[in-house]
Amino acid sequence: MLKRVGLAWTQALVPENLLQVDLKGKICLVTGSTVGGIGYETAKKMYELGCNVILVCRSEKNGKEARDLIQQECSARMKQIGTIDYILMDLDDLESVNKVAKQFKEKFTQLDFLFNNAGVMFCPHSTTTQGVEIQFGTNYLGHFLLTLSLMDLIKKVNGRIINVSSIGSKAFVKSEKDITNFCSFSKESVMGDCENVASKQQLYGRSKLAQVLFSRKLAREFKSSYCKVTSYSLHPGAVKTNLERHTSFLFDLATIIVKPLYKTPYEGAQTSLYVALAPISELENGGYYSECSIDEASQFADRIELQDTLWDTSMKLVEDYL
Repeated sequence: MLKRVGLAWTQALVPENLLQVDLKGKICLVTGSTVGGIGYETAKKMYELGCNVILVCRSEKNGKEARDLIQQECSARMKQIGTIDYILMDLDDLESVNKVAKQFKEKFTQLDFLFNNAGVMFCPHSTTTQGVEIQFGTNYLGHFLLTLSLMDLIKKVNGRIINVSSIGSKAFVKSEKDITNFCSFSKESVMGDCENVASKQQLYGRSKLAQVLFSRKLAREFKSSYCKVTSYSLHPGAVKTNLERHTSFLFDLATIIVKPLYKTPYEGAQTSLYVALAPISELENGGYYSECSIDEASQFADRIELQDTLWDTSMKLVEDYL
Protein backbone atom coordinates (compact mmCIF):
# COMPACT_ATOMS: atom_id res chain seq x y z
CA MET A 1 0.00 0.00 0.00
CA LEU A 2 2.92 2.36 0.58
CA LYS A 3 3.71 4.10 -2.65
CA ARG A 4 6.13 6.87 -1.83
CA VAL A 5 8.04 8.13 1.18
CA GLY A 6 8.87 11.82 1.46
CA LEU A 7 10.63 13.77 4.16
CA ALA A 8 7.43 14.31 6.12
CA TRP A 9 4.75 12.06 4.67
CA THR A 10 4.20 8.51 3.56
CA GLN A 11 1.82 8.10 0.66
CA ALA A 12 -0.64 5.21 0.78
CA LEU A 13 -2.82 4.27 -2.16
CA VAL A 14 -6.07 2.32 -2.13
CA PRO A 15 -5.32 -1.38 -2.80
CA GLU A 16 -5.88 -2.25 -6.45
CA ASN A 17 -8.48 -4.90 -5.68
CA LEU A 18 -10.75 -2.25 -4.13
CA LEU A 19 -10.53 -0.20 -7.32
CA GLN A 20 -12.13 -3.05 -9.25
CA VAL A 21 -15.43 -3.11 -7.34
CA ASP A 22 -18.66 -2.68 -9.27
CA LEU A 23 -20.72 0.25 -7.96
CA LYS A 24 -23.47 0.11 -10.56
CA GLY A 25 -26.77 1.14 -9.00
CA LYS A 26 -25.06 2.91 -6.08
CA ILE A 27 -25.51 6.64 -5.51
CA CYS A 28 -23.03 9.06 -4.00
CA LEU A 29 -23.07 12.75 -3.15
CA VAL A 30 -19.78 14.65 -2.94
CA THR A 31 -19.60 18.18 -1.55
CA GLY A 32 -16.76 20.38 -2.72
CA SER A 33 -16.35 18.84 -6.17
CA THR A 34 -14.58 21.69 -7.96
CA VAL A 35 -11.91 20.70 -10.49
CA GLY A 36 -8.49 20.47 -8.85
CA GLY A 37 -9.69 19.33 -5.44
CA ILE A 38 -9.99 16.14 -3.40
CA GLY A 39 -13.74 15.98 -3.92
CA TYR A 40 -13.35 16.11 -7.69
CA GLU A 41 -10.91 13.19 -7.68
CA THR A 42 -13.13 11.24 -5.29
CA ALA A 43 -16.17 11.78 -7.50
CA LYS A 44 -14.27 10.84 -10.66
CA LYS A 45 -13.12 7.51 -9.26
CA MET A 46 -16.58 6.64 -7.93
CA TYR A 47 -18.01 7.46 -11.37
CA GLU A 48 -15.39 5.27 -13.04
CA LEU A 49 -16.53 2.38 -10.85
CA GLY A 50 -20.10 2.72 -12.07
CA CYS A 51 -21.58 4.84 -9.28
CA ASN A 52 -24.25 7.45 -9.98
CA VAL A 53 -22.57 10.64 -8.79
CA ILE A 54 -23.98 13.98 -7.73
CA LEU A 55 -21.39 16.75 -7.51
CA VAL A 56 -22.05 19.60 -5.09
CA CYS A 57 -20.53 22.94 -6.10
CA ARG A 58 -21.12 26.60 -5.27
CA SER A 59 -21.46 27.90 -8.83
CA GLU A 60 -22.95 26.80 -12.13
CA LYS A 61 -19.59 27.33 -13.82
CA ASN A 62 -17.73 25.05 -11.40
CA GLY A 63 -20.41 22.38 -11.45
CA LYS A 64 -20.63 22.20 -15.23
CA GLU A 65 -16.86 22.23 -15.62
CA ALA A 66 -16.39 19.37 -13.14
CA ARG A 67 -19.17 17.25 -14.63
CA ASP A 68 -18.08 17.73 -18.23
CA LEU A 69 -14.40 17.09 -17.51
CA ILE A 70 -15.10 13.91 -15.55
CA GLN A 71 -17.27 12.62 -18.40
CA GLN A 72 -14.58 13.40 -20.95
CA GLU A 73 -11.72 11.82 -18.99
CA CYS A 74 -13.62 8.67 -18.05
CA SER A 75 -15.13 8.13 -21.50
CA ALA A 76 -11.66 8.32 -23.01
CA ARG A 77 -10.46 5.56 -20.67
CA MET A 78 -13.46 3.30 -21.37
CA LYS A 79 -14.32 2.89 -17.69
CA GLN A 80 -17.57 1.32 -16.39
CA ILE A 81 -19.15 4.75 -15.91
CA GLY A 82 -22.34 5.50 -14.02
CA THR A 83 -24.28 8.74 -14.35
CA ILE A 84 -23.11 12.15 -13.20
CA ASP A 85 -24.67 15.54 -12.61
CA TYR A 86 -24.22 18.52 -10.31
CA ILE A 87 -26.24 20.54 -7.85
CA LEU A 88 -25.56 24.01 -6.44
CA MET A 89 -25.27 24.62 -2.71
CA ASP A 90 -23.75 27.11 -0.27
CA LEU A 91 -22.74 25.31 2.91
CA ASP A 92 -22.60 28.62 4.74
CA ASP A 93 -26.35 29.09 4.25
CA LEU A 94 -28.60 26.55 5.96
CA GLU A 95 -31.49 27.53 3.71
CA SER A 96 -29.40 26.50 0.69
CA VAL A 97 -28.51 23.18 2.35
CA ASN A 98 -32.16 22.55 3.16
CA LYS A 99 -33.16 23.28 -0.44
CA VAL A 100 -30.57 20.88 -1.86
CA ALA A 101 -31.60 18.09 0.52
CA LYS A 102 -35.21 18.46 -0.64
CA GLN A 103 -34.17 18.44 -4.30
CA PHE A 104 -32.07 15.34 -3.78
CA LYS A 105 -34.91 13.47 -2.05
CA GLU A 106 -37.28 14.35 -4.87
CA LYS A 107 -34.97 12.68 -7.37
CA PHE A 108 -33.42 9.77 -5.45
CA THR A 109 -34.69 7.14 -3.03
CA GLN A 110 -31.32 6.09 -1.61
CA LEU A 111 -27.86 7.43 -0.79
CA ASP A 112 -25.04 4.89 -0.52
CA PHE A 113 -22.11 7.27 0.01
CA LEU A 114 -22.14 10.78 1.45
CA PHE A 115 -18.76 12.51 1.18
CA ASN A 116 -18.81 15.60 3.42
CA ASN A 117 -15.71 16.94 1.72
CA ALA A 118 -16.11 20.68 1.10
CA GLY A 119 -14.41 23.16 3.39
CA VAL A 120 -12.57 26.40 4.00
CA MET A 121 -9.31 26.96 5.86
CA PHE A 122 -7.94 29.95 7.79
CA CYS A 123 -10.41 32.30 6.10
CA PRO A 124 -10.94 35.82 7.53
CA HIS A 125 -13.07 36.06 10.66
CA SER A 126 -16.68 36.30 9.54
CA THR A 127 -20.05 34.57 9.85
CA THR A 128 -22.43 32.45 7.82
CA THR A 129 -25.79 33.72 6.62
CA GLN A 130 -27.28 32.59 9.93
CA GLY A 131 -24.59 34.30 12.03
CA VAL A 132 -22.50 31.24 12.90
CA GLU A 133 -18.69 31.48 12.85
CA ILE A 134 -17.75 30.86 9.23
CA GLN A 135 -15.36 27.89 9.49
CA PHE A 136 -17.57 26.02 11.98
CA GLY A 137 -20.62 26.76 9.86
CA THR A 138 -19.10 25.79 6.52
CA ASN A 139 -16.89 22.86 7.45
CA TYR A 140 -19.20 21.27 9.98
CA LEU A 141 -22.70 22.68 10.56
CA GLY A 142 -23.79 22.73 6.92
CA HIS A 143 -22.68 19.11 6.61
CA PHE A 144 -24.46 18.24 9.87
CA LEU A 145 -27.74 19.52 8.44
CA LEU A 146 -27.15 17.85 5.07
CA THR A 147 -26.40 14.51 6.74
CA LEU A 148 -29.44 14.53 9.00
CA SER A 149 -31.71 15.70 6.18
CA LEU A 150 -30.64 12.75 4.02
CA MET A 151 -30.42 10.17 6.81
CA ASP A 152 -33.57 8.28 5.79
CA LEU A 153 -32.09 7.68 2.34
CA ILE A 154 -28.77 6.60 3.86
CA LYS A 155 -30.44 4.17 6.25
CA LYS A 156 -32.35 2.50 3.42
CA VAL A 157 -29.11 1.08 2.02
CA ASN A 158 -26.89 1.00 5.13
CA GLY A 159 -24.81 3.73 3.56
CA ARG A 160 -21.51 5.29 4.56
CA ILE A 161 -20.98 8.84 5.83
CA ILE A 162 -17.46 10.13 5.22
CA ASN A 163 -16.36 13.35 6.92
CA VAL A 164 -13.15 14.80 5.51
CA SER A 165 -11.53 16.31 8.59
CA SER A 166 -7.87 17.23 9.10
CA ILE A 167 -4.88 16.81 11.35
CA GLY A 168 -5.80 20.36 12.31
CA SER A 169 -8.31 18.77 14.68
CA LYS A 170 -5.29 17.79 16.76
CA ALA A 171 -2.78 20.51 15.89
CA PHE A 172 -4.94 23.53 16.77
CA VAL A 173 -6.98 22.21 19.71
CA LYS A 174 -4.34 20.93 22.08
CA SER A 175 -5.30 21.56 25.69
CA GLU A 176 -8.08 21.79 28.25
CA LYS A 177 -7.59 25.54 28.10
CA ASP A 178 -8.45 25.45 24.39
CA ILE A 179 -11.63 23.52 25.14
CA THR A 180 -12.63 26.09 27.75
CA ASN A 181 -11.65 29.16 25.74
CA PHE A 182 -13.06 28.44 22.30
CA CYS A 183 -13.94 24.78 21.86
CA SER A 184 -16.68 23.98 24.38
CA PHE A 185 -19.22 23.83 21.54
CA SER A 186 -21.85 25.70 23.50
CA LYS A 187 -24.18 27.66 21.24
CA GLU A 188 -22.72 30.94 22.45
CA SER A 189 -19.18 29.83 21.62
CA VAL A 190 -19.87 29.29 17.91
CA MET A 191 -21.96 32.40 17.21
CA GLY A 192 -20.46 35.56 15.72
CA ASP A 193 -17.06 35.87 14.05
CA CYS A 194 -15.13 34.83 17.22
CA GLU A 195 -12.30 37.22 16.32
CA ASN A 196 -11.73 38.15 19.96
CA VAL A 197 -11.81 34.53 21.08
CA ALA A 198 -9.48 32.54 18.82
CA SER A 199 -7.17 32.74 15.81
CA LYS A 200 -8.22 31.65 12.33
CA GLN A 201 -6.07 28.55 12.76
CA GLN A 202 -7.73 27.63 16.06
CA LEU A 203 -11.19 28.11 14.59
CA TYR A 204 -10.24 25.87 11.69
CA GLY A 205 -9.07 23.23 14.16
CA ARG A 206 -12.35 23.54 16.07
CA SER A 207 -14.39 22.93 12.92
CA LYS A 208 -12.31 19.88 12.07
CA LEU A 209 -12.57 18.48 15.59
CA ALA A 210 -16.34 18.91 15.27
CA GLN A 211 -16.29 16.60 12.24
CA VAL A 212 -14.43 13.93 14.21
CA LEU A 213 -16.78 14.24 17.18
CA PHE A 214 -19.76 14.10 14.82
CA SER A 215 -18.49 10.85 13.28
CA ARG A 216 -17.99 9.33 16.72
CA LYS A 217 -21.43 10.46 17.91
CA LEU A 218 -23.14 9.06 14.81
CA ALA A 219 -21.41 5.71 15.33
CA ARG A 220 -22.68 5.63 18.93
CA GLU A 221 -26.21 6.43 17.80
CA PHE A 222 -26.13 3.78 15.07
CA LYS A 223 -24.87 1.13 17.48
CA SER A 224 -27.50 1.89 20.12
CA SER A 225 -30.30 1.65 17.55
CA TYR A 226 -28.88 -1.43 15.79
CA CYS A 227 -28.52 0.58 12.59
CA LYS A 228 -25.94 -0.62 10.05
CA VAL A 229 -25.04 2.82 8.68
CA THR A 230 -21.37 3.64 9.24
CA SER A 231 -19.57 6.94 9.77
CA TYR A 232 -15.89 7.84 9.41
CA SER A 233 -13.66 10.89 9.66
CA LEU A 234 -10.25 11.24 8.08
CA HIS A 235 -7.15 13.32 7.45
CA PRO A 236 -6.41 13.46 3.69
CA GLY A 237 -2.84 14.68 4.15
CA ALA A 238 -1.17 17.89 3.02
CA VAL A 239 -2.59 18.39 -0.46
CA LYS A 240 -1.97 20.86 -3.29
CA THR A 241 -5.41 22.50 -3.63
CA ASN A 242 -6.86 26.01 -3.48
CA LEU A 243 -7.80 25.46 0.18
CA GLU A 244 -4.73 27.48 1.17
CA ARG A 245 -5.88 30.64 -0.58
CA HIS A 246 -6.44 32.31 2.81
CA THR A 247 -3.12 31.36 4.40
CA SER A 248 -0.75 34.11 5.51
CA PHE A 249 2.57 35.06 3.96
CA LEU A 250 4.37 33.69 7.02
CA PHE A 251 2.55 30.36 6.69
CA ASP A 252 3.45 30.15 3.00
CA LEU A 253 7.05 31.03 3.81
CA ALA A 254 7.26 28.44 6.59
CA THR A 255 5.97 25.67 4.31
CA ILE A 256 7.84 26.59 1.13
CA ILE A 257 10.46 23.86 1.65
CA VAL A 258 7.95 21.05 2.14
CA LYS A 259 5.36 22.12 -0.43
CA PRO A 260 7.06 20.10 -3.20
CA LEU A 261 6.24 17.05 -1.05
CA TYR A 262 2.53 17.87 -0.86
CA LYS A 263 0.15 15.30 -2.29
CA THR A 264 -1.70 15.72 -5.54
CA PRO A 265 -5.51 15.93 -5.22
CA TYR A 266 -5.77 12.33 -6.45
CA GLU A 267 -3.38 11.18 -3.73
CA GLY A 268 -5.32 13.24 -1.21
CA ALA A 269 -8.52 11.43 -2.18
CA GLN A 270 -7.11 8.00 -1.37
CA THR A 271 -8.27 7.72 2.23
CA SER A 272 -11.76 8.96 1.33
CA LEU A 273 -11.94 6.25 -1.32
CA TYR A 274 -10.53 3.66 1.05
CA VAL A 275 -13.23 4.10 3.70
CA ALA A 276 -15.86 4.13 0.95
CA LEU A 277 -14.67 0.95 -0.77
CA ALA A 278 -13.09 -1.25 1.91
CA PRO A 279 -15.21 -4.08 3.34
CA ILE A 280 -17.17 -2.92 6.39
CA SER A 281 -15.60 -5.75 8.40
CA GLU A 282 -12.18 -4.15 7.91
CA LEU A 283 -13.25 -0.69 9.11
CA GLU A 284 -14.02 0.79 12.52
CA ASN A 285 -17.35 2.61 12.73
CA GLY A 286 -16.65 6.14 13.97
CA GLY A 287 -12.95 5.66 13.27
CA TYR A 288 -10.49 8.38 12.29
CA TYR A 289 -8.39 7.40 9.26
CA SER A 290 -5.21 8.58 7.59
CA GLU A 291 -3.08 7.02 4.84
CA CYS A 292 -5.73 4.36 4.22
CA SER A 293 -5.58 3.01 7.77
CA ILE A 294 -6.97 3.70 11.21
CA ASP A 295 -5.14 6.49 13.02
CA GLU A 296 -5.09 8.11 16.44
CA ALA A 297 -7.70 10.84 16.66
CA SER A 298 -7.67 13.96 18.80
CA GLN A 299 -7.26 13.39 22.52
CA PHE A 300 -10.77 14.85 22.85
CA ALA A 301 -12.45 12.65 20.23
CA ASP A 302 -13.87 10.15 22.73
CA ARG A 303 -15.08 12.70 25.25
CA ILE A 304 -18.77 11.82 25.40
CA GLU A 305 -19.91 15.07 26.98
CA LEU A 306 -18.19 17.03 24.21
CA GLN A 307 -19.85 14.89 21.53
CA ASP A 308 -23.23 15.39 23.18
CA THR A 309 -22.80 19.13 23.66
CA LEU A 310 -21.83 19.52 20.01
CA TRP A 311 -24.87 17.49 18.96
CA ASP A 312 -27.27 19.46 21.15
CA THR A 313 -25.89 22.80 19.96
CA SER A 314 -26.06 21.69 16.33
CA MET A 315 -29.67 20.58 16.68
CA LYS A 316 -30.61 23.96 18.14
CA LEU A 317 -28.90 25.76 15.25
CA VAL A 318 -30.55 23.72 12.49
CA GLU A 319 -33.95 22.94 14.01
CA ASP A 320 -35.74 25.45 11.78
CA TYR A 321 -34.37 23.71 8.67
CA LEU A 322 -35.08 20.06 9.45
